[in-house]
Amino acid sequence: MEVARNVLLTFTRPGQEVRRRGSGFHLRGNLVLTADHCADGQDYEVWHSGEVLAGRVAWRSGDENVDLALLEVDGLPEVEPVSLAALDTAAGGVLDDCTCGCYPSFGRLDPLTPGESSGPDRLVPLTGNLLLDSAHVARIPDGWVRDGRVALSLTSDRSLLPDVRGAAHEVTEAWSAASGGAVLVTVGGRQFCVGVISARQVKETPTALRVAGFDLLDRLDPDSAAGFWDRIGASGLAGLATVGGTVRAEQVVVGQIPRRAPGYVDRDVTAGLMERIVGSGTVTLVSLAGLRGVGKSQAAGDVARHCAQHGWPVVAWVNTETRDSAVSDLRLLAERLGAVVQGEPPEDSIQRLYSLWASNRTTRRLVVFDNLADQHDLDGFIPPEKLGRCDRDHGRPIHRHRRCP
Repeated sequence: MEVARNVLLTFTRPGQEVRRRGSGFHLRGNLVLTADHCADGQDYEVWHSGEVLAGRVAWRSGDENVDLALLEVDGLPEVEPVSLAALDTAAGGVLDDCTCGCYPSFGRLDPLTPGESSGPDRLVPLTGNLLLDSAHVARIPDGWVRDGRVALSLTSDRSLLPDVRGAAHEVTEAWSAASGGAVLVTVGGRQFCVGVISARQVKETPTALRVAGFDLLDRLDPDSAAGFWDRIGASGLAGLATVGGTVRAEQVVVGQIPRRAPGYVDRDVTAGLMERIVGSGTVTLVSLAGLRGVGKSQAAGDVARHCAQHGWPVVAWVNTETRDSAVSDLRLLAERLGAVVQGEPPEDSIQRLYSLWASNRTTRRLVVFDNLADQHDLDGFIPPEKLGRCDRDHGRPIHRHRRCP
């Protein structure tokens, strides 16, 4: 990533004194690529390599669903143009090892006061994988991957990212001004820009950012889209290279993983659980016990969402309120994984599933048994101990017990 190409934008909106902020990318000549919702202001100041340059809106889509815009900025240095590429969302898959530079609020070095510009804040370099189709939507909640829209599933070092233990509005605000940062990918030794960050991160999607790709321009009126293509010297979407992702095996996510409750505050148990389950190189059996309402499901849910969002092939949330509900969920899991013979008792299907797991010791799997009052209530349905004797991680059950006061 070329730091000199990433810029910080500050601007005002009519009737407002506080300068808003956004990110941008020096594409070519005097053009800076950014998001449309960062181009609805005036009095633009563009921070580039310690200098403050005047900017103005050259083109914007004017459509919240096509979140792309261009600014003209005088005084930018000469650079080699970066080629744009369209994303092959029809073929889908995952586009690995993407990068993005942006200026989110959690990277600020200088507090903003009304009527003043923020200083040249810290550039936050992000890495991640672009999810290009709905087959991978289980990794990103809230339906972000659909209708041609894609999401960047972050793989960045967590030390670079904000703490997500605050209130929802605090987490959302921490990511404000990341919008407009360009997403880059290198294919065959050549670098392409494939879109910009469109929506900030929220508490329910702690490892994802929505991305607006250039294929969305086909949704605009042809005359409006032509304004973009003319400025960057391209004939249209058909004139761009197309990059696609690797289609991975289908991810199986079974059960109702609970959403993070509003106002939930992470506890030490969550970090410890994450380390034992995600960081371990062997099978891990973890039991969480406590009174109802202390956050056991929330802690286990955080781990389950993390595993789903990071591509674990199997993530299952088993409701053990009753034996029947547990058997039903496990039988569904066995069916999704091809371990069911029609007409046989569900107990046989579940045991066949565990036998298949024992013969494949390289696939990562997470199974959460929620609301389990007594482990013996599910004798015969919890993965046997022999699954734990292996060299790599292939199955990690969590038992979440309840205690009545």
